[in-house]
Amino acid sequence: MGIHVRFRRLDVAAPDQRAYWRDYWRFLVQSLDHYQDDFSPRSIEVWQGPPGEMFGGKLARKIRFTSTAWDALQSPPKDVAQVVLRVNGEWRIGKTEFPGFFAANVEREWRSTYGDIEIDGYYAGPTGDDLTDAIWEANAADHFVSGYISRMKDFEGELHELRKIYFTPSPAIDHRLDLARAIYSRDVNEFFWSTIRSLRETEAWEQHKLEEKTAPYLDQFLIASIKKFKVTEDKLTGAMQRYGITTVAGSVVYVGQNANSFAQVYKELSESIIIPALKALPAKDDLQDRISKAITKQQTVQG
Repeated sequence: MGIHVRFRRLDVAAPDQRAYWRDYWRFLVQSLDHYQDDFSPRSIEVWQGPPGEMFGGKLARKIRFTSTAWDALQSPPKDVAQVVLRVNGEWRIGKTEFPGFFAANVEREWRSTYGDIEIDGYYAGPTGDDLTDAIWEANAADHFVSGYISRMKDFEGELHELRKIYFTPSPAIDHRLDLARAIYSRDVNEFFWSTIRSLRETEAWEQHKLEEKTAPYLDQFLIASIKKFKVTEDKLTGAMQRYGITTVAGSVVYVGQNANSFAQVYKELSESIIIPALKALPAKDDLQDRISKAITKQQTVQG
């Protein structure tokens, strides 16, 4: 996988389909413009449903990429809610060239897995096979990651605003923080959100019965309670420095120096802070018992 972008939909009672589509189209325009020296577009595909017949999709249209053909797509295709729009072409990163694509995933099921916008490539390198592997092997994160985030972070659509960007070989961008290579988010707590979401997919979550312990609490409360302590911030800052994750001043941007930087920070943060804190929570039954005893005591006092 590669670059996965999530939007936040604005609260509009009856969204205009043309405006809805234009947000996706404009984001792709700006993304293609940023990478214009690195990516050569060759063709445009409009899919009804997932982008591939093996996934149940239907190729509605395929044409050669020209500025005229691309500009014509400012108008939404038929049945726009079912559309995946792809621009196929060739990447050039370092000394390597390989095929890739830019995609607007309007179709709901595909979007839920791969994000609103998906940018990737079919790379055959010594340590990996996707766009992020090519970027980190070429030590090209300044332009391909930091430069792109700087260009796109203030994007505001008519019906959408940018929520987050993950550079990761894993398509499930709401999980597997240990696989991330770089993160941008408008939520200052994204690193903690993603750590807890990632933990829920591990054996440690079941082993320590953390679902039972965290069930009575909102994640927002848990994160705020854990983060407020200086030891948490010190641990996170120290781990980022040790494992080569840099931050960008004024933004919630984390960029890993190495492909496994996030995996190392995730392991240290979860094992030394998050898991011990969650293990200390009273179980749901214990919490209910405390409530019951408090109510019974109050009834006794009043009686």
